[in-house]
Amino acid sequence: MAERLATTPFGGAPLRAKNFARMTQVEGQQKKLRDGGGGNETGTAEKWQLIRALTEARDVYGLSDRSIAVLEALLSFHPERQLDGRSPI
Repeated sequence: MAERLATTPFGGAPLRAKNFARMTQVEGQQKKLRDGGGGNETGTAEKWQLIRALTEARDVYGLSDRSIAVLEALLSFHPERQLDGRSPI
């Protein structure tokens, strides 16, 4: 693997190889979703079901209880119950 020199935008801490590996993995998953290889058929999700699913899988995503609480607070400001992943806003 070629060595890359980079730092984070906050504080100048060096990025490690595992950071680049994770970014590559996420980019691959995003490409798969864009190409129609995943997700749901409608592109929508009920916001409270989504937060419950994230709460159950928080260890997989590395989310803390505090992060979940912030997400719940942000979702409470969204006026609609359905989140539409097809729209840009």
